[in-house]
Amino acid sequence: MRKPMLKAENQSYRLDRETGRLRIPIRGTEGVQVHLPLSEWHRTFLSDSSWKLGSLTVVPGRIILVVRRERPKAYESEGAIALDTNEDSFGRGIGLRCGHGLDEPAFWRRTANPANPLPTTKAACSEESP
Repeated sequence: MRKPMLKAENQSYRLDRETGRLRIPIRGTEGVQVHLPLSEWHRTFLSDSSWKLGSLTVVPGRIILVVRRERPKAYESEGAIALDTNEDSFGRGIGLRCGHGLDEPAFWRRTANPANPLPTTKAACSEESP
């Protein structure tokens, strides 16, 4: 190694997120404590509990702390609305997500009729034909 370096995982150090006090154990009860200067930008990440602490790298003149967050869940649609505007007519339809197998269509087309309102999702899924 040409320059001293320390790489530690999140189980082997302690960071007080509010004060910026970093404690790195050496052996037994001995350890090194460093006070990290935290700006408001740093505090926005450290005060949010959804950001988890990752690895810590210490090199001369620099301390690098990795933070990570779970990716948000992808939005899963429950239905779709389709509008067909022709020159002669205006058609509309609503599709409901039914959760069938891969060989069946995911959306069923229903025409809007004021006399016959659209069924609930369970009723639409029980139909045999679109």
